[in-house]
Amino acid sequence: MPSHAVVVGYVSVQPFEKCRAMPKSRVESFSDCVIAFAITLLILDIVDFRELLGRQPELARVIHEEAERRPGAAARSSARETRRRRGPRG
Repeated sequence: MPSHAVVVGYVSVQPFEKCRAMPKSRVESFSDCVIAFAITLLILDIVDFRELLGRQPELARVIHEEAERRPGAAARSSARETRRRRGPRG
């Protein structure tokens, strides 16, 4: 392998011998950021979805009917009913 960098397109590629492993703390920090970003996107999607259901009650009804029709719906309904009877947390 050559000891100098090779330019491929606009990217400079270093020979393998010059590559150093990234410290574990940097990898962990990077993965934490990726996970936080993914969670943020999921939360934003949930908020948007709830707003959509608020504007489209027919869509909410169809989704609810389909969820009730699927296997395991009885257990989910039971858990939802239990939460409803307990009232708001706080």
